[in-house]
Amino acid sequence: GEALEQAIISQAPQVEKLIATTAHERMPWYHSSLTREEAERKLYSGSQTDGKFLYVGLEAWDFRA
Repeated sequence: GEALEQAIISQAPQVEKLIATTAHERMPWYHSSLTREEAERKLYSGSQTDGKFLYVGLEAWDFRA
């Protein structure tokens, strides 16, 4: 009833934050922890030649040839 609805509404900010901080982990482009060698292998394989990049923490490595 109403109490359940209010409980859900009160948790909305926490749920939104959880989604915003973890949703990327379910995306096909997210690979979690990779070694540099694994990352380079993924970047250099495949047919797409433009727009490949690797984001590492607060740094980005650009692998355009």
